Amino acid sequence: MVVPITFPFWRNSTRLTEPSASLAEAAIKTLADDFEKNGAEVIQKVRLTDPATYMRVAYSLLPKDLLVTVTQDVGPLTAEERIQLKALLALIERANVQLPPAQVFTLIEDAIRPYVAKPIEAKQFP
Repeated sequence: MVVPITFPFWRNSTRLTEPSASLAEAAIKTLADDFEKNGAEVIQKVRLTDPATYMRVAYSLLPKDLLVTVTQDVGPLTAEERIQLKALLALIERANVQLPPAQVFTLIEDAIRPYVAKPIEAKQFP
């Protein structure tokens, strides 16, 4: 992505004089040209060799008023499946089961197994 730079950018600024503005303009143009040619490669190299610098620079480029929303995704479930899962979790909580969740799910699995088991035909070996 190339970001257009409008020159002269100092027109509404009282900080830069014409000569220093020309120098700043040249420096920014040189930097923009270099980034256009080598930017992606340099970013990848920094990400691989110095992740802390990569993250620091990436973070510094984010708007300061950026709102971040964290959501907890339960996987590729449909809305109906999420509702059913929440109902199951609420049922377990209401039952006041004092077991770790993994053990509760093992108990549920063991309780359901006889109802869904399919008979296996035994094969006779000669």
